[in-house]
Formats: sequence, structure tokens, C-alpha cells
Amino acid sequence: MSGRHQALTECSQDEPSPWVYDIIREAAREPRELHPVLEELKHLIESIPRLSMLFRSMLQRPQDVDNNIMPKLRNYQHMLQVLNFIIARPPPWNVNVIIKKLLDTWGAFLQSPESATKLNSDPDGWFNDVALTNLTTAGNIGDTSYTFNELYICNSAAPHYGFQSWDAFFTRRFRDHTRPIASPDDDSIITSPCEAAPAHTQTDLNPQDTFWIKKQTYSVTDMLGPYAPKFIGGTVYQGLLRVYNYHRWHAPISGKILTTITFPGTYFSTPGALHPNLPAEVSGRVATFSGYNTAMGTRSLILIQADNPALGAVAFLAVGMAEVSTCEITIKEGDYVKKGDEIGMFHYGGSTFCIFFEKGIDVREFPDVGSETVAVRAQLAVVVTS
Repeated sequence: MSGRHQALTECSQDEPSPWVYDIIREAAREPRELHPVLEELKHLIESIPRLSMLFRSMLQRPQDVDNNIMPKLRNYQHMLQVLNFIIARPPPWNVNVIIKKLLDTWGAFLQSPESATKLNSDPDGWFNDVALTNLTTAGNIGDTSYTFNELYICNSAAPHYGFQSWDAFFTRRFRDHTRPIASPDDDSIITSPCEAAPAHTQTDLNPQDTFWIKKQTYSVTDMLGPYAPKFIGGTVYQGLLRVYNYHRWHAPISGKILTTITFPGTYFSTPGALHPNLPAEVSGRVATFSGYNTAMGTRSLILIQADNPALGAVAFLAVGMAEVSTCEITIKEGDYVKKGDEIGMFHYGGSTFCIFFEKGIDVREFPDVGSETVAVRAQLAVVVTS
């Protein structure tokens, strides 16, 4: 059996036709209105002649797989419809494993020197005028007006600004003075572990809940697994990162690391797959169902025993969303961290985080949802002692 036929066979163990084949057929039978992101891709293909030519050529090439085993993608319009179906349903777990392998391969490329070729000022480069403005605007929170070179550890005179790969650029570090630690000697001040916009705060957390619906509930057991009991009835705050944000994590408190663990999750999964009657404009939005993603996405848990007894144990949960396949923890169980120390990072794409407090811990002054991005290591909340 060839490698390709073997991979196709492994995609489905119980059904006569693999998951993706059924989607290819369904997309041909019942085309739907494209998700806005796929409309953008369609416009890009149709507006650039060379790109259009390459897509047409790719999809017109003879395939070396029997059509009775694997149906063809007829053209790029059909391909877009297939993607439209895929992003609105969860894959079976065995398919998810293969998706992870593909994303891991892509991730390895993004860490290679060859991936730095778009780190330039060309029209499609990450340092063209528009992109550079977006990057510096995202990095200047409040009244600051740093340049990119002043914000981040880099060298604008060097090729690719000194970044050795695209991932090195994505996980770039701030220059220390641009992100001071709020009240470093005051253990009642909790700092933001990530550079992120406020998404949601919830108290009196349930052990399990309907996290897949839009009302933004959190299901602690699904999110934290065996570490959930400590936080049932407690409080969670969630922040949402954008692609232009800083993607490293920093300790929100000082204390000892009790646990570090990464839970595998699904990729490109949205509640639209579970609720086909959701309006098209929301069924595929990752941010709209950020509570869903905290239970279904790949996520890393870091549990910290706070120096401040009024805080008890605090859980930081980093969640990879959509295609993000890697949440990297850079500390280990037993380590001691000071507030503001680096503890890990996201790779490759947009993401979110949650921070949990135990029942009975009086934590106040979280930022309002809809307010501006909270800088990493800036004040996030305050614990109140009676």
C-alpha cells in the first residue's frame, strides 16, 4: 500500500468513506454562502492573475488516486466550499490527529530560516508600511509612541530585522522598559499574564456547563480536567489576543509552580458544527464562542501556589485557537516564579487565555469587556483581604 493510500485509509476506521471525502461530496451537492474569511481568499485568488492561474493549474492536474476512493476537488470554487464546510464542524478524533501532524509540519517550517523570507518591506511582507503601522499601534498601549525597533528586541538594520525565522518574529520579546511590572512588591496586585483585550469575567463557576452556546458559560471540568475541583464556585477572567499582539506569557503572581500540563484539543472547531441553525455570521467565529474554545482547543495549564495566602492557588490556562497547534510552557513543576517572569508562549496564530481563582477569593477591579487591550505585566485585578 502506498504512503498516500495508507494515510487515506487511516483517516477512517469505522466508516466506509473517510470524513473528508464526505465533505467534498456534500460541498458539491449543497454549496453555501462562504464564510467572510473565505470570501477574502476568493477575492484574492480572482484579483491576482498569477494566483488564479496557479490554483486553476493545481486543481486541473490529474490525480493519482481513484475517484471511487477519493473524489476530486473540481475547481477553486469547490475547494472554497469544502473549506467552508470544514471550518464549521469538528473532525473525528482520528482526523484531528492527522490535522495536528500537518500543523506540526507547518510549525517546523515556521521555525526554519526559510520562513523568514516574508520578513521584509515588500508589499506582502510583514514590515511593509501598513503592517508595521499595525504592529507598532498594537504595541503602543496608553500614551506611548515607541517605534517597532524601540518596542521589541530586534535590529531594523539587519536582514529580516534580525529575526532568524517567522516564528522568532511572532514570539518576539519586548524591550524590558516598555512593559514594567505593576507594583512588583505588592502581592495584592495581580498582573496580566498576556497582552490581551478583556473578553469575559464570570463568578460562581459550574463544574460542567453548556460551554458550546453563545451565552458565554465556562465548564471548569472540561477546561481543567482533574484540576477543576479546586476552582468550582470560583472566578475566571478571559482575555483575547490578536495576531499583532505580543504572544509570550508572564506570571501574574509570585509563587511556586504546582503543576504544568498541556491538554490536546481540536483544530478549526466551532459550535456551528453542533448547532447548524446558528446564523452564518456567527457560527464560524472563534472569538464569539471563546468559552467553547477554552474547553475544546489545545490548552496549557500552569497552576501556581501564591506567596500571598489571600490568593491561594491560581490557575493560568493558555488556549490555542483555530490553527494554533503549540502552547509552549517554559517552566516546570517545583520552579519558583516572581510576578512578571516569563512562563511560556503561543506559536503561529491568534489565541486566548484564562486565569482562575478559587471559591471565596475576593478578586476585584477586572477591566471592563470592550475596554482597550491590557498590557502584559500591567495591573489586571486586586485581591481584597477582610
